[in-house]
Amino acid sequence: MHLKALGIILLSMLVCVGLVIGWQTLSRLMFSENPHYAIRTLDISTELCVTPQRLKELTGIREGVNLHSFSAAKKRRELLRNLPNLRDARIVKRFPDHVTIVATDRVPVMKLGSTNFAVDQDGNVLAMEEFQRRRWSNIPVLLEGNRKIQMQPGQIVSDKYRTALDIVNAYNAMEGISFKINQIDVSGRIYIILLTSDSRREIRLVWNEMTSPQNIRLALKMASETLADPKAAPLIRFDVLLETKLVYGI
Repeated sequence: MHLKALGIILLSMLVCVGLVIGWQTLSRLMFSENPHYAIRTLDISTELCVTPQRLKELTGIREGVNLHSFSAAKKRRELLRNLPNLRDARIVKRFPDHVTIVATDRVPVMKLGSTNFAVDQDGNVLAMEEFQRRRWSNIPVLLEGNRKIQMQPGQIVSDKYRTALDIVNAYNAMEGISFKINQIDVSGRIYIILLTSDSRREIRLVWNEMTSPQNIRLALKMASETLADPKAAPLIRFDVLLETKLVYGI
């Protein structure tokens, strides 16, 4: 009796295993190994930092790959993790044989000293290739005196670096500014110093006053109006003081 019961249990187990294996085999034949779902059309759209070939290498998505063999969401997460220069990526499957990949780059707005790194408007650190450095050669450079700035791609700037970025973002959003920022030096204890594009004029903003977007815009506006005055042409340094609403030139 016990042997009969054991035989029934073993037979049931074998039937279950057979059903599982059979379903897996049928599933592969119907989906992941079905040539009907092999990619025939692969549309890739990129901008600056990554080529279509590089996207194929990183994702493993290429013509001939079965649409059921990968997760688009997982591949997207892997791309964003491995490429800090990407702001976003979109991978869309269109059955039975079409995939679209759209990669959107981060746009650098401020370089980090003499390194090959920059930050985008959200403060994300990215590495710039040679062609990117040429394309973005005129964006402001963040300095900390003679100290080397220690940042790596994927990090997010904070503290005084973030304040410098806030100034750049405010500057880029304003119209009619009479000067161009070449460098921003954050090494001072009282002032954050903007060096203009002619490399001879300093605009000194008080750290303790750069506490809000409104204050930053007001300081830039006051500096712009002062430098636009022909009488200011001989002056090389300007202290912008929000507390007294004055700009002192030397």
